[in-house]
Amino acid sequence: MRRSSVLIGALATASLLFSATSSALSYRLSETVQSSGTTGSKPIKFHEELNLGDTLAARMQALETLRLESVAMESESKLVLGVDVNEAANATEKAETQAVALDSVRLDITMNDGSVYNLTEFSTLTKALLATGKNGAETRQDYYTLLGSTGSNAITGSVFKDKFDSTLSIPVPENIDFNNAVDVTLHIDFLDVNSKLGDPELFYDYTNGFEDLALLDDADARYLDNAAKGVILNGDDPSQEPIPAGAPMVISLRDQQTPYVEWIGYPSSTGYYLVGYEDLYPSLGDYDFNDLTVAYRVEVGLDLNSQVTQIRGEAILVTRGAEYTHDWHLRLGINSGNGKITESLYQPEAYEFGVRGAQVGTTTTRNFNNASQIDLRGFADTKALFPAPEGCKFTNTPLCDSYVQGPKYIFNITFNSPIDFASLSPAPFDPYLYVRDTDYEIHLIGESLAAQRTQMGYEKSQNADTGNTTFADENGFPFGMMLASPWMPTVEGWSMEVSYPDFTPYVETRGNSQKDWYKRPDSTKVHPSDRFTWRW
Repeated sequence: MRRSSVLIGALATASLLFSATSSALSYRLSETVQSSGTTGSKPIKFHEELNLGDTLAARMQALETLRLESVAMESESKLVLGVDVNEAANATEKAETQAVALDSVRLDITMNDGSVYNLTEFSTLTKALLATGKNGAETRQDYYTLLGSTGSNAITGSVFKDKFDSTLSIPVPENIDFNNAVDVTLHIDFLDVNSKLGDPELFYDYTNGFEDLALLDDADARYLDNAAKGVILNGDDPSQEPIPAGAPMVISLRDQQTPYVEWIGYPSSTGYYLVGYEDLYPSLGDYDFNDLTVAYRVEVGLDLNSQVTQIRGEAILVTRGAEYTHDWHLRLGINSGNGKITESLYQPEAYEFGVRGAQVGTTTTRNFNNASQIDLRGFADTKALFPAPEGCKFTNTPLCDSYVQGPKYIFNITFNSPIDFASLSPAPFDPYLYVRDTDYEIHLIGESLAAQRTQMGYEKSQNADTGNTTFADENGFPFGMMLASPWMPTVEGWSMEVSYPDFTPYVETRGNSQKDWYKRPDSTKVHPSDRFTWRW
């Protein structure tokens, strides 16, 4: 019996999301840097900033979300502010290029236990050699600067924004959790330059204000850094060659930044898909759907033209309740592209927070040319990679006392030339299983066979030769399925129809009823979800 599109879509897109935060957004702040060039007696109080949230908890969660996003994207922790530079056109300043210099920045954080952090490190993407106005100094030294151009400051909820000018980054130690903060206050002082010297000092003086501020998510921060307002005239048109904008003695640090404007995470910036398989295909077998369970996530890097320049991701083995052994693949359609694939495999032995663990083998690199799809073999021979603990027949599926942390696969795809974002196959892409014992591929419902397996050096499957090219049985039961939250893996030997009593009517009605079937398991036939601490 043919599956309806309703059920196909429901089973293909349901996902188990393990996410610490929701997607971040930029926030325009109500407070500004005053025309006196300082926040002075009126610092920016994030804990009172209503644009961040209605309650203290909501405002602190907004800050923590932005901090966590910076950790995920840059392997560091920071807050990034967008600054809209509003200055009078003195000396060589003009509408297209305006600037101020920074003397000091301090972020004070008071925690709920009374401890206080005073963070004074900061950076921008430009510097200049300047003399200060203190005692009419004439000796110049490096100061961070903020460059921009005349324009509005309407931060909205869109992905790319060009209304603010420069970014100001403040490193935040990873041990600081804003959820435990009660007071977060920002102090900014612009540099009092010796304007009597003319340019460059007069160019970088503060004479107008007010400078508007926004807290930026990663996508918006990258956009502003790549647009480089005040450094190049045509920052909003990245297809053109940069033209110097005329800021005197500007030292641009822009080339030290990553060229990617935005990372789009699937299923989210911090979440994972969870996919499970029944490996006795084309027979349902015991249908406990725990023969292999894999958590995976993918990030797509876009440039200023919203074209794909890089794809990266990771996968972790969660359960292996099978006599058979398998290879787990992730297939991505790209129409056509050339580039390089780098892959690594890690076991969690000696793992500590922030450390990947012990590498299995060496990191491998391979090239691809004129490829219409990329077929990654993340885990080869799952039985060898993910053996059962002593006293257990399988891994993380029987009611055994031992839980085994699964290995992690990490990949990075770099394109020689950007490809169209629209050419990338839709998420959750094609996570599929190759069963070594039977030579069968198992895909999600609606996916096609991996026709290019042999061209990529993988074993030929027997699906096409035996006519097994669809991945549901005659009653519509799938062999590969995205698993929905909160997921509790079945105990070995108990079928999905028994472990999740509402699963059968869900399938029989083509997904029109019992859509939340996964919320009502038989608790005696599933493992508690909190037992599976697979993420590392």
